[in-house]
Amino acid sequence: MVPGPGLVTRKGFYRMRSGMPETGTLPKGIFREAGQMNIALTYFCNQRCSYCFGKDAMSLQRGSPESREMTQENLCTVMRFMKHSRQRQFCMIGGEPTLHSRFQDMYESVSENGFSVMLFSNGVIDRNKVDFLSGRDNLDTILLNIREPKEYGPADWEKITYTLSRLHKKITLSFRVYKLHFDPGFLFDLIDAYKLTRLINWAIACPSLVARNESIRLKEHEKVVERMVKFSRESGRRKIRWYSDSGFIWCAFSGGKLETLRKNVDFMPITNCSPAIEVAPDLRVFRCYGLAPASEKGLKITDFKNLQEAEHYFFKKSLPLKRVGGMEKCFTCEHIISQKCGGGCMVHILKNFPDHNKAPIIF
Repeated sequence: MVPGPGLVTRKGFYRMRSGMPETGTLPKGIFREAGQMNIALTYFCNQRCSYCFGKDAMSLQRGSPESREMTQENLCTVMRFMKHSRQRQFCMIGGEPTLHSRFQDMYESVSENGFSVMLFSNGVIDRNKVDFLSGRDNLDTILLNIREPKEYGPADWEKITYTLSRLHKKITLSFRVYKLHFDPGFLFDLIDAYKLTRLINWAIACPSLVARNESIRLKEHEKVVERMVKFSRESGRRKIRWYSDSGFIWCAFSGGKLETLRKNVDFMPITNCSPAIEVAPDLRVFRCYGLAPASEKGLKITDFKNLQEAEHYFFKKSLPLKRVGGMEKCFTCEHIISQKCGGGCMVHILKNFPDHNKAPIIF
């Protein structure tokens, strides 16, 4: 699963809600402190999601096998870097990370080095690996990206339901909106049926910079939010909260929609993302998957002393684009100027450039 690029901190999650105390029963590992990296164990995936924006990064890694699947040597390099950067949580992404040919060995190596784990997965996991994960005490959470059940074949859905039944206490569902007429009601039913974490991650499908994928245009964000408001009432009735990690724009929540979402499901959108650094199997580093084609081909995590230095590098490179926004009206918007909003995913901004398909090197 390709994660969303947003930054959510546990304390910040509460501070954004006027006066809300820093208490609650949020799942461990969901909200990260500033300074985190997502590690792609493999770029192999067993799903072909129509909205996937990870294809841009994956298409750049078609050379040697080492570029598609992380070696033990590269894993050790990453762990040394993380320790030097005082990182305690290892975020495993893909592709589908459990498809690594030596997934259990890689997981054990991470565990032996003292890291807790957050796993980004599509839930279509082989039973033996589900059983393996069920016994891992250092597994903080599984952020399981899921589509509507009708979009899966019987075999894949059976794997998903087994994953839900065995790992339910660790699972938080993630739902990416990629079409306007979406129905998230099945999420509420799955949470109740399998006793999952009563929290849903919402993301909005962003465009690919060079490949074709399904996404939501910025001018359609308000329609998405209107539909979210409709379903928030049922979610709130079932005491299922929502959070977001990326993709939305501030103006889509006008007209009282934000207040309704806060009231019903405790929802606060992230409208100016600060992404977790993405590390590829061959140690290439990106600001996020969607911006891989606009990144230096030879830039690796080992080119930085620590994670703070890497984040500072991408922050400086990103700042001029954050002052532009993805729509014409963004340029003079007070929320862009104050940086409350970044004007949508940065790929939206880059696609406004002439000849964007040539993917100019920015990072």
